[in-house]
Amino acid sequence: MEQELPDQKSAYELPSTLPPPPEDHSPNVIPAVVFGVAVSVMFGVVLFAISQVIYIYILYNSVIGIGIGMAISQGIKLGHYTNENGLLGLTVLCSILTYLVFNYVMYYWLLRDVQGVRPDFFQFLMLRAEHETLMRGWVPGKIVNIIVWVIEAGITWFFAFKGAMGGALSYQVSAVPTVVTEFVLHHFTEGRSPEEVQQELNRMGWSHEKDREKALAAAMAVVAFIQEENEAS
Repeated sequence: MEQELPDQKSAYELPSTLPPPPEDHSPNVIPAVVFGVAVSVMFGVVLFAISQVIYIYILYNSVIGIGIGMAISQGIKLGHYTNENGLLGLTVLCSILTYLVFNYVMYYWLLRDVQGVRPDFFQFLMLRAEHETLMRGWVPGKIVNIIVWVIEAGITWFFAFKGAMGGALSYQVSAVPTVVTEFVLHHFTEGRSPEEVQQELNRMGWSHEKDREKALAAAMAVVAFIQEENEAS
């Protein structure tokens, strides 16, 4: 983000007009779901293939989460969907789905030649949790392994949700003309309340409340990016 928060003492000049609001798009979560689920399934299969060669503890969880977040971000752009609660639920679903697919592929692969009675998928998970080694041949038991699995899924979710929200913020900024975002930010730095800023937008031709809310959301997204950059530096 190269956009900076206007300073009250800066030489900012209020524009005489603002560009009209962009075309309104109804939010649609389906693209984000399709992208997220597809990448989760792909990662589950790839993770199983890699696990047959090498096991990179913890690191792969964050990589998977980043990948899921990037995929959902593409769906956000296509579906114009930025609802935080919806993205929270979707990233939880995708994080769990990745490891379910990973375990199901392992279940199918290990038992593909077994004849007669064989455990169902849930029984297989419990057997794996009970007998799986964690580090250097240590078999911690069912409870510890399940806790480790939850932690791994949690790490994946953290990075997936962070990436998805970053994509949502980027979309909110891109959905509003820069000059309008700067106009809103200027009024905020002047100490105006959201209601007063909406009145100024209305005076400048942004008469629909939905459009004004998008302009305020874009300004808040810019502030969030700036704060994140400051914390990282």
